[in-house]
Amino acid sequence: MGGSGGAAGLGTGGAALDAMISIPGLGGILGGKGFMLGSTYDAGIYALFFFEMVFMDTTVTIPTGAMAERVKYSAVVITSFFISMFLYPCFGNWVWGGGWLSALGRNFGLGHGVVDFAGSAVVHSMGGMIAVAGAIVIGPRIGKFKKDGTAKAFPGHDIPMAIIGTIILFFCWFFFNAGSTLNASDARLAVVATNTMIAGAVGGLVAMFYMWAKYGKPDPSMTANGALAGLVAITAPCAFVNGISAFIIGIIAGFLVCYSVAVRGKQAEAG
Repeated sequence: MGGSGGAAGLGTGGAALDAMISIPGLGGILGGKGFMLGSTYDAGIYALFFFEMVFMDTTVTIPTGAMAERVKYSAVVITSFFISMFLYPCFGNWVWGGGWLSALGRNFGLGHGVVDFAGSAVVHSMGGMIAVAGAIVIGPRIGKFKKDGTAKAFPGHDIPMAIIGTIILFFCWFFFNAGSTLNASDARLAVVATNTMIAGAVGGLVAMFYMWAKYGKPDPSMTANGALAGLVAITAPCAFVNGISAFIIGIIAGFLVCYSVAVRGKQAEAG
């Protein structure tokens, strides 16, 4: 990543990570300092590294769900190294390190440029696109699609454990998002945390009522998925929208995650 983009709250770290490899007329494509944590012994740089490392770890884990049961462990290891060493640092630099995507507004007059407060794009979207690519290469799980192309949902094997995991993840999301202020004294902490709660709760509520209306009873697993969809959707704008907008974002996310389960496949199973 090699750059801080002038992030507040990093102390001298923001000034130390000030070198950018740039393309004239476009903007920065890679930071020029801080590799291997060897350029300076600075607490701000170490804090940024540890913070981004956990975000990178989230990006790495997202594709595993899309390729479950059909991917070799060695492939997961290799992919994880590639994401952590190349993909995430580059994209993170472009959006959060002062790179060309964040500079689109200044260089091309496109408003604020790419704005992603806590990772809907850098973390979840990138992990999702990698997951889609992996699923395209190795194909669907056996039994996912019927011969006519209609999709079949795989029920969870342990609903209580899934609900507990969702509750833990929901709670941790407050730190995931609010921590992206990189400054404990930033008043936006309250805005970020509240918007996160609203979107996540509404996403779960909408998913519950959607499944209830369509199938005659609520589905705990899809309620959990709806909550996670709301959390993912609010992660990028959580510091920039009001409560009503967070509510609407949660509604859309909760609906889309339920709708996507039943999307038809292009190819039916053979036999």
